Amino acid sequence: MHPWILRILIILLFLHLPAQVLPQAWLAEEKITSRYTRVFYEDEGTLRLFNKRLKLGSLTSILKKRSPGEISLERQVSEKIDIIIDRVKAILDMYPRNLRIDIKIMPDASLVQSIYKKRYYREVDFIAFYSPQERTIYISAEDARSNILAHEIAHAIIDQYFGVAAPVKIHEILAQYVDENFEE
Repeated sequence: MHPWILRILIILLFLHLPAQVLPQAWLAEEKITSRYTRVFYEDEGTLRLFNKRLKLGSLTSILKKRSPGEISLERQVSEKIDIIIDRVKAILDMYPRNLRIDIKIMPDASLVQSIYKKRYYREVDFIAFYSPQERTIYISAEDARSNILAHEIAHAIIDQYFGVAAPVKIHEILAQYVDENFEE
């Protein structure tokens, strides 16, 4: 069979799949941009839950200085994420040039797990993960916490700082170092 025939068959197959076969995260349209990220989410309720679960603790004063007064939900999320990224860069003492990360906020962990299974053909019970091939963090809004996001951001920073894939154990040791030193 010719390669172009196979390509056409695959395209036709995906065109005929009902939307519910694909994880909802792939259908997410809403987007926020920040200094370092593009954030995708399904709806305002998911974003509101994610924002509520991201606590900055002692870093809250930075948010108040950056954005005094009332700010939109989208701006709160983008500012919080950038503050967390800046803190993780400082903890790791790694400052990659042109850091860019996509963050896809799923309503719950089952969608995060579904996407992981589709990408890596393995069942997991993760509530978040970083995909280096896509430079994307997938995270459950229901289970989100600042230190979990910081851990995944650490993976992204390490990946983009070195430019080549560091060994998995090194990634995890450094990401756990961020966990231990990140204050919520």
